[in-house]
Amino acid sequence: MDKFKSLLSPVRRLPHDVLQDIFEFVCTSVSYDTFLSRDDLPLVSTMPFYLSSVCAYWRNICLSSPPI
Repeated sequence: MDKFKSLLSPVRRLPHDVLQDIFEFVCTSVSYDTFLSRDDLPLVSTMPFYLSSVCAYWRNICLSSPPI
């Protein structure tokens, strides 16, 4: 029963476009979750990697959104 509990989560009922907007906001906002490369290139957020690692559905949303 516990393994099916996550299927009832309210976030699973959010439409694709709403999740995409949330992900874009989170990934484009300035946060502490960034790192500087060795070559002093611009800061890169690691948030897209975290979001795309949650599940296949979230990974597809991240990959289908260029700003992320």
